[in-house]
Amino acid sequence: MRRRQPEVIELDAAEVGAIVERTQSALEAKEYEKLKATVETCFWMMAELEKTNTTLARLRKELSINTKKTEKTSEVLKGADGAEPTQGNDEERSGEKPEKKKKKPSQPANTT
Repeated sequence: MRRRQPEVIELDAAEVGAIVERTQSALEAKEYEKLKATVETCFWMMAELEKTNTTLARLRKELSINTKKTEKTSEVLKGADGAEPTQGNDEERSGEKPEKKKKKPSQPANTT
Protein backbone atom coordinates (compact mmCIF):
# COMPACT_ATOMS: atom_id res chain seq x y z
CA MET A 1 0.00 0.00 0.00
CA ARG A 2 1.45 3.32 -1.01
CA ARG A 3 1.37 6.16 1.49
CA ARG A 4 -0.10 9.41 0.32
CA GLN A 5 2.11 12.47 0.34
CA PRO A 6 1.55 14.58 3.46
CA GLU A 7 0.63 18.24 3.26
CA VAL A 8 3.81 20.30 3.29
CA ILE A 9 3.80 23.14 5.83
CA GLU A 10 6.46 25.54 7.03
CA LEU A 11 7.66 24.60 10.51
CA ASP A 12 9.59 26.54 13.07
CA ALA A 13 11.77 24.24 15.19
CA ALA A 14 11.18 26.28 18.36
CA GLU A 15 7.40 26.21 17.89
CA VAL A 16 7.34 22.45 17.27
CA GLY A 17 9.69 21.91 20.22
CA ALA A 18 7.27 23.81 22.46
CA ILE A 19 4.36 21.67 21.24
CA VAL A 20 6.32 18.50 21.98
CA GLU A 21 7.18 19.80 25.48
CA ARG A 22 3.49 20.43 26.19
CA THR A 23 2.70 16.79 25.37
CA GLN A 24 5.12 15.51 28.02
CA SER A 25 2.52 15.55 30.81
CA ALA A 26 0.02 13.58 28.70
CA LEU A 27 2.44 10.84 27.66
CA GLU A 28 4.36 8.13 29.43
CA ALA A 29 8.11 8.77 29.61
CA LYS A 30 8.96 6.23 26.88
CA GLU A 31 6.27 7.59 24.56
CA TYR A 32 7.47 11.17 25.10
CA GLU A 33 11.08 10.20 24.33
CA LYS A 34 9.96 8.47 21.12
CA LEU A 35 7.94 11.50 20.03
CA LYS A 36 10.79 13.88 20.83
CA ALA A 37 13.33 11.70 18.96
CA THR A 38 11.00 11.47 15.94
CA VAL A 39 10.60 15.25 15.74
CA GLU A 40 14.34 15.80 16.19
CA THR A 41 15.05 13.26 13.44
CA CYS A 42 12.60 14.99 11.12
CA PHE A 43 14.27 18.38 11.62
CA TRP A 44 17.73 16.84 11.24
CA MET A 45 16.70 15.19 7.94
CA MET A 46 15.23 18.44 6.65
CA ALA A 47 18.49 20.24 7.45
CA GLU A 48 20.56 17.50 5.77
CA LEU A 49 18.39 17.56 2.65
CA GLU A 50 18.89 21.32 2.36
CA LYS A 51 22.62 20.70 2.00
CA THR A 52 23.69 20.26 -1.60
CA ASN A 53 26.16 17.46 -0.91
CA THR A 54 23.78 15.16 0.95
CA THR A 55 22.93 11.91 -0.85
CA LEU A 56 20.13 9.47 -0.18
CA ALA A 57 22.72 6.76 0.38
CA ARG A 58 24.32 8.85 3.15
CA LEU A 59 20.92 9.51 4.78
CA ARG A 60 20.07 5.81 4.65
CA LYS A 61 23.40 5.01 6.29
CA GLU A 62 22.98 7.69 8.99
CA LEU A 63 19.45 6.49 9.77
CA SER A 64 20.43 2.81 9.66
CA ILE A 65 17.91 2.10 6.94
CA ASN A 66 18.43 -1.33 5.41
CA THR A 67 17.54 -1.30 1.73
CA LYS A 68 18.18 -5.00 1.10
CA LYS A 69 14.94 -6.62 0.00
CA THR A 70 15.90 -10.28 0.31
CA GLU A 71 18.43 -12.52 1.93
CA LYS A 72 20.71 -14.72 -0.09
CA THR A 73 19.94 -18.41 0.33
CA SER A 74 23.63 -19.24 0.75
CA GLU A 75 23.86 -16.81 3.69
CA VAL A 76 20.71 -18.17 5.36
CA LEU A 77 21.88 -21.79 5.04
CA LYS A 78 25.42 -21.24 6.30
CA GLY A 79 26.18 -23.16 9.45
CA ALA A 80 27.22 -21.54 12.71
CA ASP A 81 30.84 -22.16 11.73
CA GLY A 82 30.38 -20.18 8.51
CA ALA A 83 30.82 -23.27 6.32
CA GLU A 84 28.83 -23.61 3.16
CA PRO A 85 25.96 -26.12 3.32
CA THR A 86 26.55 -29.56 1.87
CA GLN A 87 24.14 -31.78 0.06
CA GLY A 88 23.20 -35.20 1.36
CA ASN A 89 21.24 -36.69 4.19
CA ASP A 90 21.22 -35.39 7.78
CA GLU A 91 23.92 -37.84 8.91
CA GLU A 92 26.27 -36.69 6.18
CA ARG A 93 25.64 -33.02 7.00
CA SER A 94 26.30 -33.61 10.69
CA GLY A 95 29.69 -35.11 9.92
CA GLU A 96 28.77 -38.52 11.33
CA LYS A 97 29.38 -41.57 9.22
CA PRO A 98 26.17 -43.44 8.51
CA GLU A 99 25.94 -47.01 9.74
CA LYS A 100 26.20 -49.55 6.98
CA LYS A 101 23.37 -52.02 6.84
CA LYS A 102 24.51 -55.58 7.19
CA LYS A 103 23.50 -57.84 4.37
CA LYS A 104 21.74 -61.06 5.19
CA PRO A 105 23.63 -64.07 3.93
CA SER A 106 22.08 -65.27 0.75
CA GLN A 107 20.30 -68.59 0.96
CA PRO A 108 20.90 -71.16 -1.70
CA ALA A 109 18.00 -71.67 -4.04
CA ASN A 110 15.79 -74.59 -3.17
CA THR A 111 16.39 -77.20 -5.89
CA THR A 112 14.16 -80.03 -4.69
